[in-house]
Amino acid sequence: AELARAGARFLSDLVAVTGLETAEAQRALWELCWAGRARTDRWDALRVGLRAGFEPTAARIEHALARGGRLARLPRLGAGALASGQSAWGGRWSLAAPPSALDEAALRALAELLLQRHAVLARELCGVEETLSWGALYPLLRQLELAGELRRGLFVAGLGPALFAPAETVDELRELERRALVRGDGPPSALISACDPALVASPLGLAFPAGAAAARRPSSYALVEGGRVVLWIESAGRALRLDAADPRAPGWLAALPTLLARGRRGIRVETIADVPALSSPLRPALEALGFRREGDALERRRWS
Repeated sequence: AELARAGARFLSDLVAVTGLETAEAQRALWELCWAGRARTDRWDALRVGLRAGFEPTAARIEHALARGGRLARLPRLGAGALASGQSAWGGRWSLAAPPSALDEAALRALAELLLQRHAVLARELCGVEETLSWGALYPLLRQLELAGELRRGLFVAGLGPALFAPAETVDELRELERRALVRGDGPPSALISACDPALVASPLGLAFPAGAAAARRPSSYALVEGGRVVLWIESAGRALRLDAADPRAPGWLAALPTLLARGRRGIRVETIADVPALSSPLRPALEALGFRREGDALERRRWS
């Protein structure tokens, strides 16, 4: 409301006017930014925030002190950002143009971007984006269908009733299904970042492992298999959520080293299904993957 009333404001101004705590204002700004409703005039601030997980500065310092008493234990680049004076909350924040204000050319450009992201567009995926209503997008998709640029149909179970996709995407989906039927493959699996638009488990109503807080954070990942999330990885592996009693659980854990190939320096597992990792029945499975005891956790480094 303050951004709508006064226009672009610095974080300090918003804190002073709204009476919010700094951490509260920081979280609110990032939620608005992630939903496409607010923006900052400093791209470097967004880059710093993405690398630091957009945690409020005070919360990151408290976390570091609780774990080791030293700021050096802040997430990688988070401490460096503090030391260099960089901030994820720098610059002036303002409201982004609402979707209803988009002209036809901008609306089409946004539709093309969503098609590049999702390949198949549906009402549920618009809910993931939170930038454009299905009612505003549907007439344009119908026009593109009539022009022969898109196809409409029921391409993906669980989405619907009307889905839109380019012809080449529909052909690729059919080919994937044909290959699976010919080979008799089991359910395919994929490790997906919680921030990836491909993670559509929530809008589809797919079940998550018990205790999973399915927040879209850069440090969380989901292993999706056969249309459900079988492994939820929180805080880059610190907490693993899965059905530890399932005989397939050791196979699901085999996806963890993939995080090292994606640039992480190490994985530290402290709990598995709310049980300390050192006491978990899945500890042997992790040790077989190269994890070793480090203090009260199981850890594997990229070079181990």
